[in-house]
Amino acid sequence: MKKTILLLVLAVYLTGCTEAPSVFQDSQKSAQSANTPIIIPADAKFLISQQGGYYIINSDGTKKTLLYSDESSHAEMVSLSSSATKFAYFMNNFVYVQDVATKETTTVNKEIIGSIGGQIRWSPDETQLAMTCATEQQLSSAVCLLDVSNGQVEILANEKNTDKFCSANYIQLLDWSNDGTKIIYECFIVPEKRHKEEFEIYAYDIATKSTTQILDSASQNMIWQLHSASIAPDNNLLLINGKSQIPIAQIFLLDMPSGTLKQITIANDYHSSALVWRDNQTFYTHTQLDQSPYDEANFIMNINGEKILTLKIKGFILK
Repeated sequence: MKKTILLLVLAVYLTGCTEAPSVFQDSQKSAQSANTPIIIPADAKFLISQQGGYYIINSDGTKKTLLYSDESSHAEMVSLSSSATKFAYFMNNFVYVQDVATKETTTVNKEIIGSIGGQIRWSPDETQLAMTCATEQQLSSAVCLLDVSNGQVEILANEKNTDKFCSANYIQLLDWSNDGTKIIYECFIVPEKRHKEEFEIYAYDIATKSTTQILDSASQNMIWQLHSASIAPDNNLLLINGKSQIPIAQIFLLDMPSGTLKQITIANDYHSSALVWRDNQTFYTHTQLDQSPYDEANFIMNINGEKILTLKIKGFILK
């Protein structure tokens, strides 16, 4: 049984926090709340997903370039390197790396890798990929590192070196910090329809090879389904995409040092999700109306739930 992984449309929510202004309202109102103007270089690169394809696009919406199309076979996980020169994707139990400039594509894993979902993430030096995996030697799910140069697999977290809850349930990668020191992963039980999901979120320290639990679903009643999570550049905040008991995808924010959880977006008519941090205070957000005409937009939001800037980019921002 597999957990439904919504790579393209995700989110979450919570009680007692500031309601986020709708993306479809006048952007000038929320822009006034920003202390300083947000300036993004026109040639800044984004990885987006749109209508079954993955593209690189400039921040001003120009120079949209196709990297991979899902027309022939679905890519289950994708990642763009920090230099925007390498594009990795997982498909049919194999990991492929594409040179963005030349479009040359290579298969990098030497042994079969399976995955129940989650994310695939580049290391800061672009020599390794982190992902959820299962190999011939590691039949159950685990978090592993894949060496891009030789295809060798290193298991970081599996049923043998995690706690009792993880050892009996699914494990999947959520994110890898910008500085490469922390890997965020979760263990979960697939919930019955309309039931609260049982999950635990962990931070794996690369240097010490130790694991710390940062959120237990049993300790809160805000998040009923967890879809994805993204760690801030300073490694203190975690954006969480998922659903509350009301099944509309929204965004939550976890302060990891204190364990404080709050809901950033609150709405009954549109889905909100976020995978990419801009800095420690702001991130890129995707919003889509829940009913016809299903209008969607991307914008920059701060950690108080205020919309700062609407972007011209169409599609879901992944990097």
